[in-house]
Amino acid sequence: MSLLSKTIRFAGKGAIYLGLLVLIYLIPALTILWLFTLLNLLIRESFPFSHFPMYSKFSDFTYYVFIADEFGEPIPLKENFGIRTTFLKKIYITEVRALNPKGIATRKLPQALLNEAGIRLLERVRSFPAARRVANHKFERIRLYQVNVTLEKGLIRREKCLIAEVRQNEYLAAG
Repeated sequence: MSLLSKTIRFAGKGAIYLGLLVLIYLIPALTILWLFTLLNLLIRESFPFSHFPMYSKFSDFTYYVFIADEFGEPIPLKENFGIRTTFLKKIYITEVRALNPKGIATRKLPQALLNEAGIRLLERVRSFPAARRVANHKFERIRLYQVNVTLEKGLIRREKCLIAEVRQNEYLAAG
């Protein structure tokens, strides 16, 4: 047997051994992948299309809140109050729920109740250490706005509402 034929034979066996090694390492990974796929099918989870109610339907209404200066210009919360915008909405929801024991939807609540919740929120935010250092000296008055976002006839509509206004240590009712 010539050297060339021995080399080809060895290369062929090497490829077979390499192939077997690859299969030995890939089979567990592929098995895990197939098991995970079967599990997802059994629990009916097919991301990004979910059957869970909170993810399967989109509401035609949402809102966000922000704090603005006396001219209605948004104030950067992190720099001036030491909080993030997501935390601001959570505080607002907490204050609204405290004044709304019946659980009426936010968009159906009277302006007076929202105003009281807004004043509580603004006073709470002004009491944060960062606000005492920066914002309370920087802004004569701060306002809380709620922007209602609705989907009507395929169009997104935004409505900006003044909820509350605080001037140093004085409360002002929203219009």
